[in-house]
Amino acid sequence: MNVRNPLTGMLALVILLIAGMIPASAVQDTTYLDVGAGDEFAICLDSNPSTGYEWRADFDPSALCLKKKDFVSSRHPPGMVGVGGRELFTFAALKAGETKLYMTYLQPWAGGSIAETRDFSIRVADENMTHINATVGEEFQITLADNSGSTGYTWKTKFDESTLNLINDTFEPRLPNTDIMGSGGWRTFEFSPLVAGESDITMTLESPARIAVKELVFMINAR
Repeated sequence: MNVRNPLTGMLALVILLIAGMIPASAVQDTTYLDVGAGDEFAICLDSNPSTGYEWRADFDPSALCLKKKDFVSSRHPPGMVGVGGRELFTFAALKAGETKLYMTYLQPWAGGSIAETRDFSIRVADENMTHINATVGEEFQITLADNSGSTGYTWKTKFDESTLNLINDTFEPRLPNTDIMGSGGWRTFEFSPLVAGESDITMTLESPARIAVKELVFMINAR
């Protein structure tokens, strides 16, 4: 774990790309995650400790706190060695605002190689409200922690369909192909603005009895 100015991580990534130490195909677009101040959330990434590689997290310690780091192996026959799985980083969001989280899959020794990087932008709601700048005709995402499969609690959306189009609603499990059940994951809603101007999206977490237990509002400024 490294805690440092996030700009340092960005500059290091650019230098390594120019030097050819990271394949361009290993660098992915930024992933946006939406949480509330004080919430804990998990980042889970494919990993195989038998290869000598592990994930390192770089972040602003005034905005995020790394609570714990675990490894969960994939489901495998007894006695099988060299089994991969997922590294699980649990963070707490310390304050409202947007902050960067850089994940690097590397060999943790001097001169070790870097195999992959993942960049996350963590949007922490300010009193349950998040502002998002968007462009008409281009997609943007809202991604929320979800465990509807095992708890029955699910996110409901409310928005003006004359100003916004819901393109897709997908779920990514946190620990697929493992023996850990009910671990939940991330649910991503993809929207596209239809017209310029301001609009809002209300995301409500409902219990199986349809009782609202949490509400988040996203203010969209489309250009």
